[in-house]
Amino acid sequence: MTTIILVRHGETVWNVEHRFMGHSDSPLTELGQQQIAALGSRFQSITFSALYSSDSPRALQTAEAIAGKSGKSVQLDQELRERNMGVLQGLNKEELASQYPDYWQTIEAGEYLKLNVPQGESGEEFNTRAVNIFRELARRHQGETIVAVSHGGLICTIFRYVLNLPYGRDIKFYCANTSVSIFSCEDAQWTLETWGDVSHLGKISSQ
Repeated sequence: MTTIILVRHGETVWNVEHRFMGHSDSPLTELGQQQIAALGSRFQSITFSALYSSDSPRALQTAEAIAGKSGKSVQLDQELRERNMGVLQGLNKEELASQYPDYWQTIEAGEYLKLNVPQGESGEEFNTRAVNIFRELARRHQGETIVAVSHGGLICTIFRYVLNLPYGRDIKFYCANTSVSIFSCEDAQWTLETWGDVSHLGKISSQ
């Protein structure tokens, strides 16, 4: 059995401000720092063979907290990045609705697959990239357990892929900061073992 543990990065300033980050970045908040410290402690007792991370600073900082407790070095892979949101990056919901009402309507309708913005990544391109890196990591580490730190959009895409959920409409599920989701593969069949586990946070609450 091959197991991939996907972890979302800690909370950032732009998360709190509800801004689209994409390939841009934002520093972790004080809460985000607490989250990744708790996450690191959780992984101190988990056995795994490799640790990957998106090269976005927010993800790398989160992965380094795991590395510091587990002794595993971080392997960067830009294919684990969030979706490139082009001209929408840095905008909050109100700014997006005002400046790009057509794009906002598409987002409100949950039609992310149809969202194609200037200087950004199409829905098809992003979905293909997300699934390809997921499959590649599984191929590279057959029979092993690995950890990959990434982003909400990519992790939710893998969730849809494994559960064979449609991409064309909004699905009401959430991927919290530093949440742990576990996917396993045996005989070419993927299974979702755990979704969005934040038990390591204890009394640490999101803003």
